[in-house]
Amino acid sequence: MSIDFDPVPLRPRRRRVDPLVVGVVVVALALGSAVLKPWETRQAVVAPAPTAALAVASPSAPATPRASQRRAPTTGPLQPGWDEIGPEVTTHDVLGVRTIVAEPGATGQPAGTTFGEGWAPAVEVGGVDTVRVANEDRAIVAMGPTFPTDAAPADARIWRVHAGGVLEWVDARPIEPDDPAGSFLFVRTGRGGAPYTWWPAGTYRIDVLGAGGIHRIDVDIPGRFGLVPEPDAMVIPVVGVIPAVGSDLTSIQPGLFATADGYGVALAATETRPLDEAAAWNDLAGFGAGAVATTFLPTASGLGVMLAPDAHVEDASLVRLSPDGATATPRALGKGILDSNGRTPDVLFVAPDWGPWPAGVYAITVRWRDGAGTHTGTWHVELRPGLD
Repeated sequence: MSIDFDPVPLRPRRRRVDPLVVGVVVVALALGSAVLKPWETRQAVVAPAPTAALAVASPSAPATPRASQRRAPTTGPLQPGWDEIGPEVTTHDVLGVRTIVAEPGATGQPAGTTFGEGWAPAVEVGGVDTVRVANEDRAIVAMGPTFPTDAAPADARIWRVHAGGVLEWVDARPIEPDDPAGSFLFVRTGRGGAPYTWWPAGTYRIDVLGAGGIHRIDVDIPGRFGLVPEPDAMVIPVVGVIPAVGSDLTSIQPGLFATADGYGVALAATETRPLDEAAAWNDLAGFGAGAVATTFLPTASGLGVMLAPDAHVEDASLVRLSPDGATATPRALGKGILDSNGRTPDVLFVAPDWGPWPAGVYAITVRWRDGAGTHTGTWHVELRPGLD
């Protein structure tokens, strides 16, 4: 960049400059230099406002949003309300994924917040319904499946895909359970007690429970430059998790239990036949006998079954029904062993890597014999996702 000055005529010096004046000028220049030199002053670093936020604040921005959409500025993520999002939801009578994105101003910039709907249909890729969300790197505040109106689904779960195809059940809730569309539009629960956070870019899987079983949709959410980040390793915190072995089970009666924080926790599951993934989910959704227990135990380090005093365990197995179908897990510990204090026998499964059991639906099947003969029973439990 060049700077042009107006020409200034040079004239011969007419008289000697007074030294006092020179001194005053020097002092003034020194003070001015101290003010103008940024490297000699401590300044607060102010981040430039995002381009989108500036666009909203500019005179050329779109018209002022409806009063129902405006929000006061805030310093953190916003908890959207159905009264704000509901008017943006439109009907999509086909299989796909709906997203609600936050328009400029959503994180407390000078403009108020508005919300808009995005939608993409499912496309079959390799025999799997796949959706690529087009979000233009905007903040996705809610996400959920759409489907034909005659499908009548009962429930949905969203899983984050990690490296190696490991699935993590995302802690999410319907934004409005009493509305047909709002009940299948999910917001995430934040960390540290925050009630809400964004859906980050990545790979997900949405499972939808319908009358015909479970339908799965693979979902890609691109981030910056339209790229979907590679799946990262799933990290399960083990700090503070007390091992299952040695937990106090003295208060546990016959039936299903978990170990958490060094104690046994009774789980209200009914002994029944083995259920598959869809049958167990239907039971949880209220279409069964209520045999499957559900609990929130983020530090559950063991799952097991307590038996009657005269029982002798012959075999035991544990499978994870959701999200993997029926994946076998480690062998039981201490099965059929009667301790020196005469405590009733139990089977106990320790979580992988001695950490907490990941969220999902599990089934424990035990075969034992007693004075009445040989018996086989199965107990099911849903471990809900979330942080302690």
